[in-house]
Amino acid sequence: MNTRTDTFLQQLDPRTKLVALLLLGFQLLIITNIVAVASAAFVLALALVLSPVSVRALLVQTVRIVWFILFITCLNTFTTSGKVIVDVLGVYGTLEGLQEGLVLSARLVLLLFASFLFAQTTRTVELLDAIESLRVRNKRWWSQVVTVMGLTVNVVPLLIQCAQQIKQAQLARGADADSGWIGKVRFAASAALPLFVSALRASQHLAQAMEARAFDPSAPRTPYRTLLMASRDRSVLVVVVAQLVGAALTSSTLSLP
Repeated sequence: MNTRTDTFLQQLDPRTKLVALLLLGFQLLIITNIVAVASAAFVLALALVLSPVSVRALLVQTVRIVWFILFITCLNTFTTSGKVIVDVLGVYGTLEGLQEGLVLSARLVLLLFASFLFAQTTRTVELLDAIESLRVRNKRWWSQVVTVMGLTVNVVPLLIQCAQQIKQAQLARGADADSGWIGKVRFAASAALPLFVSALRASQHLAQAMEARAFDPSAPRTPYRTLLMASRDRSVLVVVVAQLVGAALTSSTLSLP
C-alpha cells in the first residue's frame, strides 16, 4: 500500500470511499449500457488523478487478467447471434457479440481498478472503523464481529511468514519442491500440518495476550478515532450518486446481460 497520506483520495473519510466503491460496483454490475461504463470510467480517472497510484500500477493489474479478458471477449463474440464478421471452422463470430464482449471486459477492468484504488488508499484499520460505524445502535455483537475481522486480517501476514519459514526449513533438510506437480503436492501436504500447528499456537498466544490485558468482548467500547464527514466527503458522494442516477436514467434496462 502507498505510504503517502497527503492526496485528496487518502484524506477522504473511509466510509465515503466504501460507499463510493459499492455504488460504482452496483453501477458496473447492473447497468449495462455504454453510458454507465463511460461515466464510471470518468469517475475512476478523476480518482486516479487525485490519488498517489500511478497509471503503470493499474496497467500491471490489468496484465494479470488479460487472458481472462480475452476469453470473455471471444466467448461473447462466438456465442451471440447477429451480423457475422468471422468464421472459424464453422463457428461464427458476430459484431454484436464482439461489442458485448468488449463492454463486459471494460466493466470487469473498471471493477478491478476501483478495488485497487480503494485498497491502495485505505488502510485496514480505517476500513474496519468504517464497517464498525455501520453497526445498528446498541448491537454490541457487531463490534465483536469487526474485532474478529481485524484479528483475522492481522494474523494472515503471520501465517504467510510461518509458511515461508516452514518451506525454507524443509528445503534445508533436502526436500524437493520442483519435481513436477506430484512433488509440489507432496511438498504442500507435508507443510500443511506444521502450518496448522503454527496457526493454533499463534491464536493461543494472541488469546492469552488479550486476556492479560483484561479484554472483554461484551463490554461497551469507544472508538480510538472518531470518523467525521467533511465537506469534501459530501461533495464526492454527490458526484458519485449524480452520475449513478444519470447512468440509470439513460439505461433502458437494469437487468444483467
